Amino acid sequence: MASLFVVATPLQMLIAQQLVRQEQIKDAVLLESYFSKHPDFLKSYDMCRIDSLWKKRLSPVCDFPSWDNQGVNLLKTALRTWKRYKKLQKMMKSESIDSIYLADFQNQTYRFMTVLFSKKGYDVNFFEEGYSHYVPRVCHLREGLMEKMKESIIDGLYFMPLYHIRFAYWRNNPNCYYIGLPIHARYSVVPNIHSRNYDKCLVCQPMVSEKLSKYLANYIDSSVSEKRYLLLTDPMTEVLPRSFKSLYFDVIKQNLKDLGADSVLYVKFHPRDIEEDKTKTINLIETMGIRYKILSSEVNVPVEYFLLNIHFEGIFFFNTSTVFYNGYLFPKCTFIKLLPSLYEFCKSKGVPSYHLEQMRLLVEKMN
Repeated sequence: MASLFVVATPLQMLIAQQLVRQEQIKDAVLLESYFSKHPDFLKSYDMCRIDSLWKKRLSPVCDFPSWDNQGVNLLKTALRTWKRYKKLQKMMKSESIDSIYLADFQNQTYRFMTVLFSKKGYDVNFFEEGYSHYVPRVCHLREGLMEKMKESIIDGLYFMPLYHIRFAYWRNNPNCYYIGLPIHARYSVVPNIHSRNYDKCLVCQPMVSEKLSKYLANYIDSSVSEKRYLLLTDPMTEVLPRSFKSLYFDVIKQNLKDLGADSVLYVKFHPRDIEEDKTKTINLIETMGIRYKILSSEVNVPVEYFLLNIHFEGIFFFNTSTVFYNGYLFPKCTFIKLLPSLYEFCKSKGVPSYHLEQMRLLVEKMN
């Protein structure tokens, strides 16, 4: 029998491969998904995939995390969902799948798969997929008499006849807590966050594909002695009025001014950074006379791959969930916060209160 792993982001690829290694899963089947807005994910998968870990790689699927649509109002939508389900079921049977590994147990499609396939005897497991793996969404349960009647009707007319399960409660409360889902095992990188009897800790180790190893070697010369620093940019200019956008770059300049001549600054741009901001950042670094290299300019390799395999003296950041994994997903590093400085700069320069409030909430969340 085999295990099906569904990977929908480059970070999920990293975690899935760590899980296959740790649990010594011999018959792992990989299903790669990409979002219609991010076909570049396929390049990242190709770069980071360790083929020796996978028994088979299936053809990539677009937008798999929403394959079911959760639609019961339109007959067309319901029929499309049914056809996709039968196709998925046929694939799992042909590959002799008996266990499924998914990321993001807050995803409605994956919750549907959990209830549906566990009912059919499959073991459904979840693995680390990011910050949302630990932080539940705000949810106000719909538990009134009318809501329960509505759920009974939907179950009776749709889910039970077609799928032989009751799922209307989950559909009616899409952000509700995961308790009650028939999860077989859940793997988390950060220990002692979850405490259910099916929770397992995932211990990550340096592990890269041959392609990624060559890719990393293009950036890092291990024979050269240098102090490496990392700058993680952030599209903070999105929340700043146009006339105050320069403050973002002022904060970067203030924090980089003490880098020594033996230092090299590695820059990892945020996926949402616009070209204008990238150019301004590079021009600023060049003007300061700092040696630098741009990471992942051709392929969007998650920064965690670099942190897992390369040591940095310090990491400058504004707002990133990467710091949450410090010492767990990668060896412990020194993270240097830039957002509090930007907030103070903005207060002193008279940035409108609306924008300041957004920033203040981010600073509080960071602390």
